[in-house]
Amino acid sequence: MKRFVWKIVKIPLRIAFLSIAIACVQAMVSLPFTKDSQSFGFFITAFGFVAISLLGMRIFKILDLVLPLYVICHELTHLIIAKMFKKETGELMIGLKSGYVEVKDANLLIVLGPYLVPFYTLVWIIISPLVNLVVQNESFSEMFLLGIGGTYAFHMIFTADKICEAQPDFDFDGRVFSILMILAANLLTIYFCMALFLGEITHCIPQLFSAFKSQWGLCMMVYELFA
Repeated sequence: MKRFVWKIVKIPLRIAFLSIAIACVQAMVSLPFTKDSQSFGFFITAFGFVAISLLGMRIFKILDLVLPLYVICHELTHLIIAKMFKKETGELMIGLKSGYVEVKDANLLIVLGPYLVPFYTLVWIIISPLVNLVVQNESFSEMFLLGIGGTYAFHMIFTADKICEAQPDFDFDGRVFSILMILAANLLTIYFCMALFLGEITHCIPQLFSAFKSQWGLCMMVYELFA
């Protein structure tokens, strides 16, 4: 019965995730990118540099050089979220190219956690006050923003790479549903980051809500067309 109800609930959720993803892109385009903002400049510079570097490594098939870093954060994210849900966990294995963690009765958030949570970005935010105490550099705020941009680009590029590789994780609750959920979550995060660093955080929510309302009807039509 629960499974049947969840299948019904997933229909509007798919439409909502698609609407959110498109609305985020629409709202991003309307952000004042010409505004003189050092915070945004540092963030987007680091994001662009890391993203282009990783894409270049992907094209030249040398992405495996940094793959162990992704395997570590991927499996640890599974493990941490499983512990947050008080799930029973077993063996954790982290290799150079792949890994796994045994989780009893895993749920959707545990399975998709690594694609939703920017692990290294959160780690950087948590340890940055300590780093600031050690470094004691007047320009640490710039270093902080560069770290946010670089680590989030790492998360986004590897998430996109795993979507292209058709990871088995996406089959847990339906490939389309999983990918739409991942897209919505990541686009929301990057939209709010951009709005924050551009000093537009007070205007970004009404702007996003307006874009969401305009996309909901269109996404319903698209879903009905392909359902």
